[in-house]
Amino acid sequence: MIVTVTATLVHLGTLTTTTLWTRWKGEEQVSDETKMPEVSFERRGGRSRHALGPMLRGTRSFRTRRKYVKRGSSFDLHDPHEEKEEGGQYGSVVGTSVGPGSRRSDSDYTAIINEKSRNIVARRVTERSSHGTGSNKVNVLILMSDTGGGHRASAQALEAAFEILYPGLVSVKMVDVLTEHTAWPMNASVEAYQFAAKNPVVWRAMYEAARFPPTRWATHQLITMQNFNSVREAMRGYDPDLVISVHPLCQNLPLKVLRALGADGRRRELPFVTVITDLGGAHPTWFDRTADKVFLASDAVMRIAFKFGVDARRIHYLGLPTRPAFWTDARPKQALRRELGLELGAPAAVIGRLGAVAANGRRMQVVVICGKNEAVREQLEGITPNPNLNVKVLGFVGNMDEWMGAVDVIITKAGPGTIAEATIRGLPIMLSGYLPGQEEGNVPFVVDGKFGAFSKNPRVIGDTVARWLSDPELLARMSAAAKRAAKPTATFDIAREIGDMMFEQPTGAEPGEKLGKRSSIV
Repeated sequence: MIVTVTATLVHLGTLTTTTLWTRWKGEEQVSDETKMPEVSFERRGGRSRHALGPMLRGTRSFRTRRKYVKRGSSFDLHDPHEEKEEGGQYGSVVGTSVGPGSRRSDSDYTAIINEKSRNIVARRVTERSSHGTGSNKVNVLILMSDTGGGHRASAQALEAAFEILYPGLVSVKMVDVLTEHTAWPMNASVEAYQFAAKNPVVWRAMYEAARFPPTRWATHQLITMQNFNSVREAMRGYDPDLVISVHPLCQNLPLKVLRALGADGRRRELPFVTVITDLGGAHPTWFDRTADKVFLASDAVMRIAFKFGVDARRIHYLGLPTRPAFWTDARPKQALRRELGLELGAPAAVIGRLGAVAANGRRMQVVVICGKNEAVREQLEGITPNPNLNVKVLGFVGNMDEWMGAVDVIITKAGPGTIAEATIRGLPIMLSGYLPGQEEGNVPFVVDGKFGAFSKNPRVIGDTVARWLSDPELLARMSAAAKRAAKPTATFDIAREIGDMMFEQPTGAEPGEKLGKRSSIV
């Protein structure tokens, strides 16, 4: 009897694990014709049945849903039981605003979200002003963590855009919620990230453990049990009117806290949006079906969003936030080269990661930016370069936009922010490495986009870049492909879309009026 029961349990466990493993490994392996899970707000049974999520729903092709997200075409997403939605704060409003069988576009849904958010924000600001407990500005809380520079850079870019579009009306607070308001080990996330980034095996193990459904669920539960009260008290102290997450670990727990802070302790009141700062792929922790708006930058990320049940109407395909220096067109290349001390006639490459460029008999120039790695800088400065190469070795620079505008090619690891900024400048990209999992999807984004290549071999990198620099026609084609992939107005588009949840319309100058000529790249 004991043997039979044990064998049965082992068999069921094996089947369950195999199913979860297959589903997990296939999350990002989705073709254009793959049927994607339909999004329905209806609970079709108990908690366990609901937990199966997308697998129990109807299907629509990715291409159909992609068109819906990007172009605003509509199809019937109505669910007669939509008012029972336990997730987004406005599920009941949406459910009662349209009749059964109606066809509703994303603009209708967005209008409802924006109107309800504006009412909540206006009420909260009025209450604070009347009680004399705060200013009449809208308090925007941006949740992030310094596990990589892209999250803080995105938060700062959004803050700058808010100040231009809504001058004097928005008070932005950026918070490293993991470091400041959680206990160990979560408050050591920055140090853990830095260690793991230098040890790919450790990074892969951490990344995949957080992706695998059972361990991801268990991790969320442990984080909640350990840090719920501290994050709740922090949220009360910040008193936000709208919350923005720019980090994958700032969805699950903050949303639970916001629901607990609602009037009935179960339904979230404050508007909450997610700005995904990954490009060619995204970790499952980025996605919560209850976020009011989700901003993303690629088809690959959209596929994963659909896979985890995010309603197409909540998705805004606008691009990655970039630093203010990339919001306008670059100055003329020759003028930048004069200022930066580069030769005017020789093709140039900028290297954000150690690599080699063979001159192949033609005069070329290379700019190596070492950042804060002084050891590498000193080592490179002691090397005698090829006589056909003009090499400049630099440490940390604050004008990366100018260097990108002055060169013809960039060599870098597959960081999403750098790729987004390079496409705005129309630079072909030679990728020399990536963080397993997190940046892995950025490689096909560049290679399939026909504006770059990938290799970890320094000789291959050097030969490839030298070939590009020796072929002006090839450089021009790759530059044009990079510009087609660029979204230079993404920061303002995202800030405007979030601003619509706070105000009727922008009150400040348009970006072109404030910053000069707006980029013409489409």
